[in-house]
Amino acid sequence: MAVAGGDDRTVTLTLGPNRHLEAAAARYRDPPPERLPQKRVYLDSVGRANDGAPNIVVILFDDMGYGDIGAYGNPLARTPAIDRLAAGGVKLTQFYATSPRCSPSRVGLMTGRYPVRALSHHCVFAPKGSLEEMALHANCLITHILADEIRLPEILSAAGYRTGIIGKWHLGKEPGFFPNELGFQSAFGPMHSNNKKPFNIYRNGTVEIATKDVDQSRLTALYKSEAVKFIEKTGDGPFFLYMSHTFPHEPHHADPDHRGHTPGGESGDMIADLDRNVAAIMAALERRDVAKNTLVIVTSDNGSGFVSSVGNLRGRKGDTFGGGMRVPGIFHWPGRLPKGKVRAGMAMQIDLLPALLLVAGIVPPAYRVIDSRNLMPLLTGKTASIHDYLYNFTPYVGGAEAVRDEHFKWRAPALMEQGDFYYPAPMPIHSTFSRPILTDIHRDNESYDLSNRYPADQARLDAALKAFRAGLDENVTGRKRD
Repeated sequence: MAVAGGDDRTVTLTLGPNRHLEAAAARYRDPPPERLPQKRVYLDSVGRANDGAPNIVVILFDDMGYGDIGAYGNPLARTPAIDRLAAGGVKLTQFYATSPRCSPSRVGLMTGRYPVRALSHHCVFAPKGSLEEMALHANCLITHILADEIRLPEILSAAGYRTGIIGKWHLGKEPGFFPNELGFQSAFGPMHSNNKKPFNIYRNGTVEIATKDVDQSRLTALYKSEAVKFIEKTGDGPFFLYMSHTFPHEPHHADPDHRGHTPGGESGDMIADLDRNVAAIMAALERRDVAKNTLVIVTSDNGSGFVSSVGNLRGRKGDTFGGGMRVPGIFHWPGRLPKGKVRAGMAMQIDLLPALLLVAGIVPPAYRVIDSRNLMPLLTGKTASIHDYLYNFTPYVGGAEAVRDEHFKWRAPALMEQGDFYYPAPMPIHSTFSRPILTDIHRDNESYDLSNRYPADQARLDAALKAFRAGLDENVTGRKRD
């Protein structure tokens, strides 16, 4: 594989095994049988959710940048429904995806763990039989979420929630790894991004709309119809809706019924389509008279691609600068969360799992490392911070290459081995070769290196990053020893 270097050189990278991942992959790609009973014991112990447990709606956009929403300052956006949720709830300004790429980001959201715990570094869930899948296997990477990972919908289902996913899955396309086999009682949508073929629409593991019949310009409206049907289903128990959008991932397709209605071109029109989906979901909750007992979360799987907006952040999807990692985070729960509050404490999508379980009265699993923290104290204003450090991983070779605290971010790309060639991560597919840099998160967009001005902070963060890497080398899967 040829990659252009920063000085117009061309570097050839071999696809041989990566020695930093090989040993871990050998012991973890196929989980030993004794690990699955641990999971079953936990799920059997969950019990029913609390009386009055809230409904949960997670609206996840695909490649929605930090600057793509009106509530986050986009002057061309037409997102009144999302903006109303922000005005009526809590908006986070330092909220991060778990990866700057689609699939590993979803692993973190679903498990409450850094995706490296499942060796999910790259956009690993490639179509079966594809060249991408073969290359990933050659590098000891996996092509589906592992069976012994405990996912949020499995836990909520065990607690009596009605669970459904509408939209993109991207966590496996092999038998046994469809969403309705991994915790979702109902599933409708594609298995991967809209730029991959075949782009079929599945219902519960069976193709319902074949590639040739999929009109992507009508996809958001189709999701809207399915979401409303899910909400309006009869039943008094709580429900979990995972509204996982296909857009604004490229290629962009705006609904022709509304094309040209915004000043943002095709991309702006498409984002307005997404906002109409949000408005329909909120209207359905109101009609069922359950809006006051529904926690609605709006966020994105990573930063934007090359067409939409990252605001004033540096970098884009695919790297660990803010533009690739920081995403919108809006939380709306009438009567339980304050209105119109902006929180600047750092948090990550891994933090959703413990927060959602605890508001439902469910104890998170204890036999494995859960990297997340309960998000609710930050949302309610009881604390200004829930993490001492957050770590960012490159999606290309799996290294923890950045760490931040409430003030500084230390980005130290590691030298990783790929065959016989050493290169700094990430590979320059979306960003250039990088040097270590210490930045002040609140005063700069990660452009100015302050290492010589704050050497003690640089040393402290570097020590934390090295210690975290060492912990992963010793026990990457995060299973607690007896």
